[in-house]
Amino acid sequence: MHPGYRADHPTAVRHLLELQPRALSRSMLGQSPAFWTLSGYLMVEYVRPQSVWTVIDVLPWGQTFLGATLALLLFEVRPKTRWQPLDTALIVFTTILLASIATAQYPALGIEGLPVFLNWLIFYVLTTRIVNTPARLYLFVLMFLLWSLKMSQHATRTFALRGFAFADWGATGGPGWFHNSGEMAIQMCVFLGLSLHWILAARDRWPRWKTGLLLAVFPGTALVALLASSSRGGQLGGAAVLLFFLAQSKHRWKGLLWITALLPLLWVVTPQEQKARFEVMGSDDTSVSRLTYWRHGIEITKSYPLLGIGYESWVPYYLRRYDPMGQLPHNIFVEAGAELGLSGLLAFIALIVLTFTTNAHTRRLAPASKDWEGSIRGFALGLDAALIGYLVSGFFVTVLYYPYFWVNLSLTAALHLIAWRQVAEHSGPVRLRGSSVSRSNRGRRPLTPSLGR
Repeated sequence: MHPGYRADHPTAVRHLLELQPRALSRSMLGQSPAFWTLSGYLMVEYVRPQSVWTVIDVLPWGQTFLGATLALLLFEVRPKTRWQPLDTALIVFTTILLASIATAQYPALGIEGLPVFLNWLIFYVLTTRIVNTPARLYLFVLMFLLWSLKMSQHATRTFALRGFAFADWGATGGPGWFHNSGEMAIQMCVFLGLSLHWILAARDRWPRWKTGLLLAVFPGTALVALLASSSRGGQLGGAAVLLFFLAQSKHRWKGLLWITALLPLLWVVTPQEQKARFEVMGSDDTSVSRLTYWRHGIEITKSYPLLGIGYESWVPYYLRRYDPMGQLPHNIFVEAGAELGLSGLLAFIALIVLTFTTNAHTRRLAPASKDWEGSIRGFALGLDAALIGYLVSGFFVTVLYYPYFWVNLSLTAALHLIAWRQVAEHSGPVRLRGSSVSRSNRGRRPLTPSLGR
């Protein structure tokens, strides 16, 4: 088997988790071309350098990187894998989405927009097959956090330069998915949840000054960026992430003290105009219009309960049947129900539930590797926190097919497979939700006997 797929040497593992530059560089140089093209795809989607430097905007970079990864995957030596409930749920959701196009009110729009969803479907398949070792996952998530940091530091700097004053347009991310302040704020919720748990899971390996610096730079700038965004939904999502962190912490009282000390500081730097927006939340024009969209979306779901009006059909249908000046539904659940029907909505909810249950199973598998236990548990908790932030903030924005959910889903599935392989390396045939590792373990006590129930 290829060396990249064997268990890492304990010393190399320790140095990588400690973020030692030499260990990072060696690990990065040892990765396959497919790993780098997949990383490149996520980079061009999040950072969009081709939009910043138009001189390089000569290719469809996203499709180019995805196509290259698919081709290079043929030359990858891949470890043994297994079917997951997430895979089944994703196939069901995809089938419903395709069926909704076939019965759509405006099928041409569904076909035109189909590549957006297919890109995330392909990304899921590639991630689960290429990001297949703890070291690869560590590097992949680290790069993901750095790309998010680019947004958070830009928003923080923008907020500071305008004297921490309120602005209607808030602060934006790079061109593309995150150009709108509300969409940037959702990414900051994802960034906050994942980075906070990632740092705290590994803090015992770092000097105290390094932990403090990373806490300030990663989740710290994410919090400031949320304030800068002027997005109420994003800020509620950020608050949900912090509450989840507090609920999961072993030191709840200590965490509560930290949050209690942090809240007054955040309140001081929050512009008065933003505080006033929360006071009128539910009764202002923005809230009233969104409540109207939600009510109409529920009506559409009732009228087309099986497959909805069709993928990407909301805008023309709504403008024609309801309001020629109308907008998007501003709610991921209303969007799923109206366009994909109750079947699509239930499939989406199933994906959400299975994401949480899969991460819970991953945390139960984590003790299979002493070296990676803390990081695997931290990643699983971070993905839960990121999903909670997305769900809360996505309740007010139309972002069902944006990267947030699908990247989280892909990382969740990849992390679970990595933890499963760790069990295979340290024990025998431990039964995992209807599957087993094909290696003899007679006479040995299974590492996690409860997983077979």
